Order: sequence, then structure tokens, then C-alpha cells
Amino acid sequence: MRQKLEKVRGLGYICPGMVHSLISYFAVPKGEKDIRMVYNGTKSGLNGAMWAPWFLMPTVASHLRFVGKESYLGDLDVGDMFHNFMLHPDTQLHTGIDLTPFFTKEALGLGKCKVFWEQWWRSAMGLKSSPYNCIQGILFSEKVIRGDPSDPKNVFRWDEVKLNLPGSQDYKPWLPWVSRVRHSDGLIACDFITYVDDTRTGGNSWDEARASGSRVASIMNWLGLKDAARKRRDPSPTPGPWAGSIVSIDGDVIS
Repeated sequence: MRQKLEKVRGLGYICPGMVHSLISYFAVPKGEKDIRMVYNGTKSGLNGAMWAPWFLMPTVASHLRFVGKESYLGDLDVGDMFHNFMLHPDTQLHTGIDLTPFFTKEALGLGKCKVFWEQWWRSAMGLKSSPYNCIQGILFSEKVIRGDPSDPKNVFRWDEVKLNLPGSQDYKPWLPWVSRVRHSDGLIACDFITYVDDTRTGGNSWDEARASGSRVASIMNWLGLKDAARKRRDPSPTPGPWAGSIVSIDGDVIS
């Protein structure tokens, strides 16, 4: 737990500051050899005093809007997802944590106080507002990443929203019901979709899918969001699971 605390302090997620109230924290298992720290905003009453609206999440149906029989799909991961987004300064005053048990020497060096408190500056696991803050932030970033759809140099360029609805005369079962299409070649436009911290990118060839992934990762980094490159998967017709689903392209069959 000390190592985990040292890491987030070193990254500036936990910093010195005025503390009006404390939140508790504990560790839960993460796999067989690791732990995840949870910062509990419920016990102190902080979560009960916060408001976070309901919001939608993408599904496999959303994902299929940019999948065709020529598609290649890749995966990126947003590192330290919650920690990319700041807490409001008024909230930071009430997200203090007591580091005394794990940093005793530092506490003793403070003189008469003998306690070592600091405050969370970023959204943390266990705070009610964290999921909404992060999804809202990611959606803002997606608008920047997609850029101008009319720019011919933009990998995410598109010209028309095309409907391919069951029952229509020209219905094609291997195409999505709703998709963005390029007039230049009639193909489905490159696109991407993010489920919390898992980003799925797509294109009509390996090169296009790789270019879309490069655009997403580079703009995310430019915006201050972390691209966890070690978790990246190269484009493939069979990219593996995403958000509890598996999409596979085999010739004219999409499953």
C-alpha cells in the first residue's frame, strides 16, 4: 500500500493542501500479485453530498456502426483513467487522506502535529463523481480527436450518414444499420469508440486502422490523457474482446 501511495504522490495526484475532512482508503486484490487502492468517499459522507448524473455507455451495437467486411480493428488503453481528470478545488478540501500509518518518519518530522495529511487532486476510485467526470472528459476529447470530417487529410473524414435498415430493398446484412460513409471510395469511414478506458479503433485496411489508432493515441497524449502503450493491440480482423463483447470478421461474415 505504501508503494501505491508513493506512486500517486510522485505523480502529483495526491498533494499537500488544506484538509477540512478525511476519506478512508483500503486495498482490494487485483489479479494474483497486485492490489488496487480504493479511496472510500462513502464513510465520510462525501459521496452522499455529491451529485453525479446518469449517463449512457456505448454497447457492441454502437461499435458495429464502423465495422464492415473489410474492417481491421485495434485496441488502445487510457492509462490511470480516473486520475487523468481533476477534482474541483472545493472538493479537494474534503478528500484528505491520513498518510501517517505509512509515512511515520515524515509525520514525526512535522514537529508537534505528528500527523501527515494530504489531499486528492484527481478523480479517484471510490468517489461518486469519478465515473461521470471521466466519461464526460473522454467525450470532450473524442470531439477534438475526430477533427474536421470534411478535411481530406483527416483519417476520420466522412461525407454522409447512411442507413441500411432491415426491410429496405437494398438492405445488406453484412453492413451496419447506421454508418458514416466516404464518397471518395464508398467505404465506411474510420472511427473509434471508448468504453471507460478501453478504446477500439477501426479502418478498412491494416494501414487505415493503424493510422486511426495513431491519431487517437497522439491527440490523447497532447490533451494530457495517458496512452498505455504496453496494452495496445495491433489492428486485426479478430482483435479480441472489447467491453464484454467479441467482434470477428471472416470474409463476408461478421460475428
